[in-house]
Amino acid sequence: MALDFSNIHSLKRFEQKNSKRQKTDFNFEREYNFSIDVDRNLSIFPFFERDIDLNEAVFFDTETTGLSHGAGNMVFLAGLGFLKGKKFVVRQYFVSNPSVEHRLIETVIDLFSKKNVVVTYNGKCFDIPVIRTRCALNGICEPEIEQIDLYHISRFVWKDRLKGFRLVDVEKDILNFTRKGDLPGSMAPFAYREFLLRGEKKLLEKVFRHNLTDVYSLFKLFLRVGDESRWDILHAKARKHFKEKNFEAALEYLRKVVKLNIPENFKKDAYFLASMCLKRIGELEKAVLLWKRIGDVPSLIELAKFYEHKKRNYSKALVFTDLAIKNTSLSSPLYADLLKREKRLRNKVKTLFT
Repeated sequence: MALDFSNIHSLKRFEQKNSKRQKTDFNFEREYNFSIDVDRNLSIFPFFERDIDLNEAVFFDTETTGLSHGAGNMVFLAGLGFLKGKKFVVRQYFVSNPSVEHRLIETVIDLFSKKNVVVTYNGKCFDIPVIRTRCALNGICEPEIEQIDLYHISRFVWKDRLKGFRLVDVEKDILNFTRKGDLPGSMAPFAYREFLLRGEKKLLEKVFRHNLTDVYSLFKLFLRVGDESRWDILHAKARKHFKEKNFEAALEYLRKVVKLNIPENFKKDAYFLASMCLKRIGELEKAVLLWKRIGDVPSLIELAKFYEHKKRNYSKALVFTDLAIKNTSLSSPLYADLLKREKRLRNKVKTLFT
């Protein structure tokens, strides 16, 4: 059962009933320092609207008494990471007595005000809304902050590669490490409740370790998505530019991708995306060369469209349509559309000779 700290009366009642249990050796603040050697010229654009200096960022994660945004959900542990010289510093702020939660919130907001960007993992949907609610309940003014949510960036970058997008999934499959003995975040409310009511510290220490790992992983993941030596990042940035109709910028990234030693299926994807960029900017003849080089079903369909609508060469369009049909499964949604295209083209060819 979660503890409800939605108002000051709840906090006072809890303090009165549990005052004898509040003796603890858990300090308000802990600090960890990690030596780092990173390229500070990383580029997060276009996943974010602009590039940022790493010194602008604070990496943020919370542990709360519940899993909702409601007024009864209190932040009892906040982890904040930032660069300091050649070290990555993680500070954790802990509320050992719920009646002084305002001190944690004030400390977090103060650090936010000194940085330009807050980096989270699913923080737009959870951590930041919770902080805003707690600011309102504690009478604290929150600063305007810019957010980078690595959850949404990860889903965009690795949408065809990962089956799950929990932070632990990304750690395992992208950052190449697996947590050992980690307490799931969903257990944090229970661990805090046991600490408050029974003085249980063992589980709570695991929450601290979980939170520390979350913050450090945020930092490592940020470095990963900004690393333009990685072909998957270059390809994702090309897709992002294409989505935003910046076709020339997308082509620049794709030219870099195809020069790298990458799996053939991904290289085909890069060539096809490049062909679509060329199509959008009117370089159709160059696009045709790429479609013929790729030769997969989407490329055959594009060739059929080109010869039907641009060249009015219905016979040639029919040839590419028939090739596409032969390479398409009967269960594919494309199959029925291709049959319709074939019928239309056959009628056009027939008309030419009548």
